[in-house]
Amino acid sequence: MRGVFYLKLSINIYLNLKFNMLILDKLLLTLKLMRADKLVAYWLVFFPALFGLLLANPSRTELIHLLPLFILGSITARSSGCIINDIFDRKFDKHVARTKERPLASKALSVSYAILILFILSIISLCILLLLNKTAIYIGFLAVIMISLYPLMKRITYFPQIFLGFTFKLGALIAYAAVQDTLDIAAIIMYLACCFWAIGYDTIYGYMDIKDDKKIGVKSLSIYLENKHSKLWLYICYIGFILLFILATKMANHNIDYLPILAALILLILQVATLDIENPANCMTRFRANNYIGLVLSMVFY
Repeated sequence: MRGVFYLKLSINIYLNLKFNMLILDKLLLTLKLMRADKLVAYWLVFFPALFGLLLANPSRTELIHLLPLFILGSITARSSGCIINDIFDRKFDKHVARTKERPLASKALSVSYAILILFILSIISLCILLLLNKTAIYIGFLAVIMISLYPLMKRITYFPQIFLGFTFKLGALIAYAAVQDTLDIAAIIMYLACCFWAIGYDTIYGYMDIKDDKKIGVKSLSIYLENKHSKLWLYICYIGFILLFILATKMANHNIDYLPILAALILLILQVATLDIENPANCMTRFRANNYIGLVLSMVFY
């Protein structure tokens, strides 16, 4: 009898461990689907919202209230965009070295499960958005439409990076509107500045997949500019970003510290100068370096 008891106990322990391992595996795959293992892009979505928020000159109470909302909103917006992109691109991704192990491309997760996670993230995003004023809500709904359309751009145009810039930098306008309940020329210029920034760093990101993208027929600005003075384009984007950033802050009557701006400009120039578009690891390092650009420029407002 004792032997039977220990046998049953062993089976129960084994089944519980197996169940827990399955749950843990599912959780890890879900986090991978949401790109929770790649924090850089979350920051790159958040920083424009932070710039817009600080540009609007919020009170301390407004800043304490809004900052957590935009941190969480950046996470849900970025993750939602990744899931939508993976649903559309799952057949392409399995042919690309960098993306073939993604949960949908490798069929580790089903499309229906991805849609469920997307629905949950969308509900969270909607709840955040409804805590803001009407102007911010309207811009937020525009962002939802553009995020949904973004994955289609690489199929129809060589300029998906431009669409990405205008899509994922809408946080600058949403944040500004959340404080001011309106948009003015300073907010628009800051938004355009962030768009130039995104176009630059996402073009660098695109160079990592350029060989595979050519094989499967996916379009990108990286492919379009490959033999057309690509570094000149990146310099134009980054210098345009800094100049528009300065203009926006001046038009909003901020007394800005130029030292962080100079530091950011030097880092951006070095980023392009040391870029090797033939080396994916080099491109990834330069792409990730943009986190430091956002961090440095956020100091301008203090």
